[in-house]
Amino acid sequence: MMAHKNEEQTKRLIEWIADEHHEVYVHIDQKSDAMFNELSRYFKENPHVFFVKQRISINWGGFSQVLAMVNLLKQTDGKTYDFYHLISGQDLLIKSKKEISDFLEKHQGHQFLEFRKNQDYWRVKGYYLLTDFKYNRARPLSKLNAYLASFYKKFPIRGNLKGLTVYKGANWFTLSGDCVKYILHYLEQHPDYIHQFKHTMCADEHFIQTLVLNSPFKETVINDTLREIQWDGGANPKTYTTADCDLLLKSSALFARKFDATLDNEVIDWVYQRDVEKKRD
Repeated sequence: MMAHKNEEQTKRLIEWIADEHHEVYVHIDQKSDAMFNELSRYFKENPHVFFVKQRISINWGGFSQVLAMVNLLKQTDGKTYDFYHLISGQDLLIKSKKEISDFLEKHQGHQFLEFRKNQDYWRVKGYYLLTDFKYNRARPLSKLNAYLASFYKKFPIRGNLKGLTVYKGANWFTLSGDCVKYILHYLEQHPDYIHQFKHTMCADEHFIQTLVLNSPFKETVINDTLREIQWDGGANPKTYTTADCDLLLKSSALFARKFDATLDNEVIDWVYQRDVEKKRD
């Protein structure tokens, strides 16, 4: 889990997931010290919750997002799990844990990963030196990044990732334990792979896809995130409200993102209450 705000919402999500069958590893943005201190203290005695100590200050679209995700995976090294899910602190399970477990039992050994071949290739074949600046989405940095993007779309000159086909997709994934073991071993044996994404744009949308789809696990990948994510034309996905309950009810996805308790806590309560009712049934 990667989180950076909404402490109580994140706490509730961790508590909902963590049990003897589900363990939660949490990366709290380095900029959110108060949140990290409170949650790590609160879950200190919980044997199923682990906090990444080597925290990264994450900036949208930056290499920092890859480093935080890799730190999360490394934290699990030595453990054996059937599946690994990367979620944010603003996600929710919209199916019960039993429904999710039943689904995954039927898909043992598969990877759920959105991918498109060579899409936005220019993002990783150029040099974007300012993507990890805090204000990279505000002017004038956003204008400079847009200019660089227009150049590299025409001239993808960077010599990185040679011999690999570049893939892109949403950074959220569900991967089998064997696949994650392969990723960790590959990164240990090929540390240069990580560094080839430094100074790229939105590296987190290419990093896992390119690695897995150039690996022996390619044929096990199902092009699906298992997440209900709605885009309404902006740079960020839609934040759900109670007006979206019917959409969430009909969704076949296992997870949904995103939710924000400061905007609409009622829809979050509704999702949790539905799960309680399922358990009663």
